Amino acid sequence: MPSLSSLKIIFHSLFAVLIVCASVGAQSSDQNFPSAVTDSEIGSTIKARDIGDARLTTHYWVFEGAQGDIFINVVTRNFSGDIDVYQASDLKPLTKMVMFADAGVSETGRVIYMRQPGRLLLRVQGRSPNDDAASYKIKFAGSFVALAPQKEQAPPTVGNAEETGIKVNSVGTIVAVTPKATPTPKPLVRAPESAQAVVPENPPAKRSESGETSSSQNSPAKKDPGVDTIFKNRSANVTVSKTPPATSNPPARRSTTTSPPSRSRPEPAPDPLAGVSLVIMLKDGTRSERPMSEIIRFVYDHGFLTVFLKDGRIERTSVADLESVAVR
Repeated sequence: MPSLSSLKIIFHSLFAVLIVCASVGAQSSDQNFPSAVTDSEIGSTIKARDIGDARLTTHYWVFEGAQGDIFINVVTRNFSGDIDVYQASDLKPLTKMVMFADAGVSETGRVIYMRQPGRLLLRVQGRSPNDDAASYKIKFAGSFVALAPQKEQAPPTVGNAEETGIKVNSVGTIVAVTPKATPTPKPLVRAPESAQAVVPENPPAKRSESGETSSSQNSPAKKDPGVDTIFKNRSANVTVSKTPPATSNPPARRSTTTSPPSRSRPEPAPDPLAGVSLVIMLKDGTRSERPMSEIIRFVYDHGFLTVFLKDGRIERTSVADLESVAVR
């Protein structure tokens, strides 16, 4: 039979395990809503991500410290990442621990001196380098002050989008496709035969265009060779009269419009270059005269007088051979 002391040890061990498990399930990944450290020891696990997903997992914790030294001991397994401590008021960094995944367990520690009491923010950021989950355990001592257990405010969540039936992993690879259930068509409800509309045998007579009512309903209708009756005795008599077809060629109307009097076209304006010629005199006495109406333009270009004619020809004369150029 176990003694009373051994029962106490077992009870305290179970209580510590329950506290650690509660801390493990309460980690937060939102900096604005960190998890409260309510005991001197916390820990959690980080799941392995899919192949090709290089993202890091981040956990935020918050605790308080009194004036003096705060001792922090960190033990990790299969964890690669950083563990940082900041001031919660202005996010001033106080210490940093870089952890690497080894074959066994990695352990390190830090000491933080507090000049005055304050609230601190602990950030654990890392991942597992393989397919196994990573874990960490952090112990506090010294002037560490645990927060009182309280109901934490849950961070805002984003609602689920419309279900498409396609499941993908974190890197976008399609894992499974669930076919959508086809909706069953609603059966058409037909109205019973008794509810169908019944046409009265003797409907009321309609008024004619002139406003006069038709003859008595009981009097038999006189048959006309130009009138056919349909529906027989099943319902009201509906008559269809035969009308003569309309003429396809209506009489032509005389046009009353008169054509406007013809106007004389305006005479073209006289050409201002008519009677004006380009006269080129050479030093050897040669004289060339060409009307300006046949010339597009003439320019001095690199020691030559170039004349562009409307018929596409181009004439060039050296400036050294020119005596005079005039437009008359």
